[in-house]
Amino acid sequence: MNASFFQRWSPCVVALGAAVGLIISIINYFTPGNGISGTPGALLVIGSTLAILLAATVIWFLAGRLSWIGGTLFVLILLGILGTAFAGYLLESAWLPVTMAVCLAGWLTGLVPAFSRATA
Repeated sequence: MNASFFQRWSPCVVALGAAVGLIISIINYFTPGNGISGTPGALLVIGSTLAILLAATVIWFLAGRLSWIGGTLFVLILLGILGTAFAGYLLESAWLPVTMAVCLAGWLTGLVPAFSRATA
């Protein structure tokens, strides 16, 4: 597999993980009796997973036409992934950090083209 494979599918993996995380966080917010339903922290996690999903989708669809905006979104996605995973841990949502680990794996595969260009 070449670097372009990773570059093309990396935002897709991040978006998929964020979409599953968004579904989990919405379920956590609206399910009564789980300890975090209706809390501001759960609502914040809904917003952060939605932001990760939107940023990854923008990078995915506009990959060839982004310049510094793509790099900025790439860094902001990492911050969103780490912050959301930490918030999911604090909210004791078992599956949310797992979905953020999937997002992080997709984000890390996006680094492969940068390393392959640097060593070439």
